[in-house]
Amino acid sequence: MEVAAKNVSRTAWRVRFGAKALALLAGAVFVTGLTGCVGGAAHEVKMPKDLPGAVQIAEGTILSAGKSGGAWNVSVELGESDSRENALKQLEKRDFKIIGESESGGKVKAYSFANAKYSVRVGVTEVKGKDVLNYTIAERQGGGK
Repeated sequence: MEVAAKNVSRTAWRVRFGAKALALLAGAVFVTGLTGCVGGAAHEVKMPKDLPGAVQIAEGTILSAGKSGGAWNVSVELGESDSRENALKQLEKRDFKIIGESESGGKVKAYSFANAKYSVRVGVTEVKGKDVLNYTIAERQGGGK
């Protein structure tokens, strides 16, 4: 009985030690990954290859870009000399008509645009004194009829 108790005790110690070591390792990997994201070298964000060319994305730093289902999403931080007004005018020059505006708390403004083929929603918010534009682009249902 005494031998069995020692074996159980050793096994329990190994399980506890192994779990702690695994948790420490996982935490180290997680923190290392975050360090690469925060304040580390800038990573290049690639635009989706099939992003509709009809939609003019504003000049600036692309923060994120991707496609999920049938919608594309691009977030851009505008430079000091760029303005949200210019970004919105770029869409109007591409035959997009503004079909709606909304505001939330004075900090976030959203604009809805459409042409015959696409709907574009541009959300604008200020982050650390710079405008960040979030474009959501989707093909219109029914071909824009």
